[in-house]
Amino acid sequence: SDPVKGSDGSQITAWHVQYLPQRDHCQLDDLVVGGDLGDVETFYNRISASLAKRSMFINPKKCLTISPCEMPPLANIPHSNGEWEVLGIPIGDPENFLQKKLDQVRRKLAQFEQLPSPHLRYFLLRYCGVAPMVMYWVRTLGPHKMWVEFDNAGRDALASSIGPIDTTGAGIVTLPIRMGGLGLRLLDPISPAAHLAVLLEATPLVQPLLRSANPTMWADLKETLLTYLADDGVDMKDAPSRRIQKFITSQLDAIQFDSLVGEPSSNDRVNIFLTSAKNAPRPILAPPVDKIGMAELPGEAFVAWVRHRLCQPLLASPQTCPLCRAVESDVFGDHVLKCMATGHKNKWHTDVLRALFNVCSGALLHPAREVHCFPQDYGKRLDLVLPRHSLGAKEILVDVSVTGKFLPSVGACLKQVAAAKVASYGNLLEPHQELIPVIFSAYGSVNPEGLQFIDRVVKAYGARLGASAKRLALFRVHSALAKDVATSLARGALSNQEV
Repeated sequence: SDPVKGSDGSQITAWHVQYLPQRDHCQLDDLVVGGDLGDVETFYNRISASLAKRSMFINPKKCLTISPCEMPPLANIPHSNGEWEVLGIPIGDPENFLQKKLDQVRRKLAQFEQLPSPHLRYFLLRYCGVAPMVMYWVRTLGPHKMWVEFDNAGRDALASSIGPIDTTGAGIVTLPIRMGGLGLRLLDPISPAAHLAVLLEATPLVQPLLRSANPTMWADLKETLLTYLADDGVDMKDAPSRRIQKFITSQLDAIQFDSLVGEPSSNDRVNIFLTSAKNAPRPILAPPVDKIGMAELPGEAFVAWVRHRLCQPLLASPQTCPLCRAVESDVFGDHVLKCMATGHKNKWHTDVLRALFNVCSGALLHPAREVHCFPQDYGKRLDLVLPRHSLGAKEILVDVSVTGKFLPSVGACLKQVAAAKVASYGNLLEPHQELIPVIFSAYGSVNPEGLQFIDRVVKAYGARLGASAKRLALFRVHSALAKDVATSLARGALSNQEV
């Protein structure tokens, strides 16, 4: 980047020269030349003539002259004295630039809305939507008032798929999946952290330039960065930039989570569900799929599952249950999940047990189903039995159950069902047997003993099929239940008046 003087006295400065050899030609890419107009014109003419002798040419359409004032045209190269970009980043006020990007994002989201499946629209919105499309500019431009408009566009796109949601639901949407949200990030809150990550990433590059060009500016920037990071307990020397961004974003997630949960002693459904989600493994909370091949759920089922997850009403007003005739002030679908008259719990149990059996079989644990293990009480059968030395020294007896209750808390309901299983079978156990109740909640949790058992099975599964298979195994078990829950919620809403 040092100035280069020509034999005629001209002086230019060039940055970022990249020479890319190709099969039948060579390309000189990203050459930035700076200097007085006469010097730049002399350099352009000289290099054009030199390249022409070698059958190489400059494409004027790929060039741009930039000047803060008017200047005569240079070899038919487009000129800009207002809005211009360097490596895709606008220089100056980026509002007009971001408005154009916002229009592009809205057009893309409108294309998503034309898809018939709400489930597929959600996945596209998460992985190809607002945040993925513009995160480059969030990181490089930093905080700006326009990011709120992008966030609103994302909210509108989601609402077009699942219906209107209140401020609480909108807050849950933005939480990561590990906290019970949908993982649809907002740009405005994380823009400072994203921009800080870029500053840290660029520090080794700009440090020599700032030190030589403006030592005071460098000292101020360094002090600001160190102060910001010291407040959050991060060491600038040891933390990569993206780790910094992830750390600060996680702090924002925690603040958002605490604001939604409110008082720990509250019986509010949002408090109950999010507290349960915080202690659940991430695959248990992931949006369900019909098959592991990512086939989407039917539209009504996915919308019902998402609205229930966001604590949003599925019905416009409380309705009488058409099966058990119970009258409850329940517009959220909770009664559907605990109503015994529907018969859906038998299907939930069968599907979860089948998925768990398949994972155990894949881990070569030689499971058996519906086994009579107690000669003194032949009428009692265990859902799943693993032989001795397959997953431990003892014979493991597994009893699977699914509950749709959540009061006073999801954890308390799981503990109550597990205790009933132990009371039922505990006195019948032989010294070589171990009973493990595996209790699933329709709200996305598993009892601690059951989760420990699943972890042991998943580890054995991963030891045989590879580390990447471990996550798939847990996801397979979850999807079996989540699909059934989503279907039950949709049927309950459709049997009455939908929102």
